[in-house]
Amino acid sequence: MHTPRRAVGLFFGLLLLARSAGAIDPADAARQIQPLLDSQDVLVIHFDPARYELKGLEDWWADLVQRVVPPPQRDVVLKQLRNAMQQMREWMGEIQKAGAKQVFVLVRADGGPPALVFPLEPGANAEQLQKVLRAGPQKREPTADQPPFTTSVKNAVLMADSKNVLTRVEKAKGEARIDLQPALAAVADAPLQVALLPAPEARQSLEQQLRKMALLPAVNPAAVIGNIRWAALGAGDKDGMSLRLIVQAPDGRAAQSIEDAISRALDALQKQVPAAAKAVPMLTPRVQGTQLVLELNARQVRSLSENVVAPVMVLQQQIAMRSASANVIRALVARGRQYAESHNGAWPDTIEALAGDQKWLLLDPRSPERRVGFVYVKPKAQPGAQTVVIYEAYDNWGEGINVGFGDGHVEWVKDEAKFRKQLEE
Repeated sequence: MHTPRRAVGLFFGLLLLARSAGAIDPADAARQIQPLLDSQDVLVIHFDPARYELKGLEDWWADLVQRVVPPPQRDVVLKQLRNAMQQMREWMGEIQKAGAKQVFVLVRADGGPPALVFPLEPGANAEQLQKVLRAGPQKREPTADQPPFTTSVKNAVLMADSKNVLTRVEKAKGEARIDLQPALAAVADAPLQVALLPAPEARQSLEQQLRKMALLPAVNPAAVIGNIRWAALGAGDKDGMSLRLIVQAPDGRAAQSIEDAISRALDALQKQVPAAAKAVPMLTPRVQGTQLVLELNARQVRSLSENVVAPVMVLQQQIAMRSASANVIRALVARGRQYAESHNGAWPDTIEALAGDQKWLLLDPRSPERRVGFVYVKPKAQPGAQTVVIYEAYDNWGEGINVGFGDGHVEWVKDEAKFRKQLEE
């Protein structure tokens, strides 16, 4: 539920597909969720599932898959996507039939799992809603001891991946967040609203989360968070694609300080993702008194998706596959070292023997089309830190390959000439 990469992709998918259908009542929305808030809840996300066209979300994801997933896996992933979205459409329909017409997501500053809150409309069936939520889109037979967990409390049904999360929300004293209503009111006409509420108790946790972000090396998180009273994001209009961000600072100087920090973060983004340079000008907010305002129209949001989100996800996919490949090599080398300990220092004769009954170790996540994705170089003597024993099979060098050495470590080698020299040692 709280995987960062999925969250980013889903958010932009929702943003692209939001459909305007009248403004919410900020006071009513705040009244419904306030009793369930505690001091660490820093984000309140609110949307109406009925105002999203899931077929459009499916098409958006499919387009992203075309950009991110390599050809050998693309057809499989697309088929999985189509099946999953069909299940999701049916599941969301059942949720609405059970009486849930809107959803709140509570996100914590300390990085803990979020909680989903489904307020019960008049005539709603709490028991049926819990059953539908636990069964999930796959319509599995739910049991009491498996996630997601649900409970009914304070005129709402809660859902989370952890029973501890539900207990926390159940016991919430209802934090008085005087900024929640004005934040929601600032984007009340958008079908998707996100309110950032950095309460004093949550600021330190939020600062720690920001320090982990590679895009903020030159930014002082404490100075940024300390200058934000609240922030609100609204997504969607009659065209289904727009974004409006408002950051409320205590005064004009604080607003300018936040704008300076955003500029430094955008400069860092350009260095990490060159394609993002096209989007940087439109991502720079303007200071209006004590507020920062950023507005993107349909064309700009699409450009943001194509020039920032897609390249970042491509990069993440490449890094993930590279890491997965390195883990397989590391496991193969470990098996060889264990084998040698009981065979007078001798290693297995073939990579198939090295993998043993763990046949999945023959497959390289970066090139799954190969029956055997690695090349095994049987050591003639006790291998050391400079002895190549396993490397990724390749036809064209590309950006580099993973190479495993006799002492168990794995390196990402970018230079083919260097690799050839290592291979000869």
